[in-house]
Amino acid sequence: MRIKADWRLGALAVLAALGVFWGLRHFSPPDEETVGKAQPVSVREVGPMDFREDFSTQGTIRALRFAAVTPKADGTILEVYVREGDRVRRGQPLFRTDNVRQEEAYRIAQRDVDAASFAVEERTHAVIRARAELERVELDLKRFRELLDEGAISQSMFDDVSTRYRQAKAMYASAQSMLNSAQASLRKAQGALNIARKNLSDTTVVSPMDGMVSRRLMEPGEMGRAGVPVLRIDDPSQVEVLAYLPSEMYPKVVPGVTRVELLDSSGAPVEVLTVKIKSPVVDPTSRSFEVRCLAEGGPSKVPGAMAELRFLLGSSRSLGIPRRSVVHREEGDVIYTVSGDVARMVRVVTGLSTDGHVELVSGDVKAGDLVVVDGAQMLDQGSKVKVVRRSK
Repeated sequence: MRIKADWRLGALAVLAALGVFWGLRHFSPPDEETVGKAQPVSVREVGPMDFREDFSTQGTIRALRFAAVTPKADGTILEVYVREGDRVRRGQPLFRTDNVRQEEAYRIAQRDVDAASFAVEERTHAVIRARAELERVELDLKRFRELLDEGAISQSMFDDVSTRYRQAKAMYASAQSMLNSAQASLRKAQGALNIARKNLSDTTVVSPMDGMVSRRLMEPGEMGRAGVPVLRIDDPSQVEVLAYLPSEMYPKVVPGVTRVELLDSSGAPVEVLTVKIKSPVVDPTSRSFEVRCLAEGGPSKVPGAMAELRFLLGSSRSLGIPRRSVVHREEGDVIYTVSGDVARMVRVVTGLSTDGHVELVSGDVKAGDLVVVDGAQMLDQGSKVKVVRRSK
């Protein structure tokens, strides 16, 4: 047991010696050479720069004008005259549906028009006969009135002629009324014929616009339904670019003013567009709003494709410094300026950021001051520095 206790005492003595050695090595005051050594830094001259506020996002390209072409009435699709990729003109036949019922309805309507036309012709002749009879009796009435005044005929004979006149007049009015009724029936039959003709012509559906067939959704033999698309036509000559922006940017986007850069795959702008339409409301679910830009169609602006966009929301010209000059401390963002071989810490507030530089919103810095770019993280207020590189 005594041997074991001696071993423990020896181990504790060794550890104590090591602790003293480590403390002397790491907590001893630095020598004079270390204290006076300057920190190598690179600096840059502060100067005015152009800054812009932008926001990058993805959008969707779609045709400004498009149409989903549907049958006008239910029926089997008999023929489809176009395929995807075909260019079509306004009024060009696209497909045809079953028209047996429409053809029969058209023939019935045509027969109704023929019958109504015959009735009008017959009633017209009846009016002519009734008018001729009325004119003849009217002459007799006039002649018999003169004879009655001369006393050549009796009152009874004059009353007979007067009665025939009233009868002829009533027959003429009746014939005219029947003619009017027949003419109304003819107009009604003609209206029904026009509808039947339109329904028959609607079985051949034509293109409502110039464009290209982008989708063929049904084939011959399938049942076409009114309102269910058979084809989709897009006009690729003009497109609109749609994007959604976060709600906090709503006041910064102005239709007709705000510019949008359309970027290629490398991020380089290929075209500058202008916001045409801004949604009047912000979607309460996504907290975003829609904007649209108009553009001419082309190989790089195909309907349905994605678009890389950069919205230019604002710009300013003010003092700027490299972004890596800013050091984040507990008390806030700071930079270090150099005067001679001494670093001075300056608290700053930054703003817009462009091409690796940030805007100085506030801080005791003026144009021409030298700000530390590389090595700022190693500095403190009053640190000695050695400028190894200087740029403007």
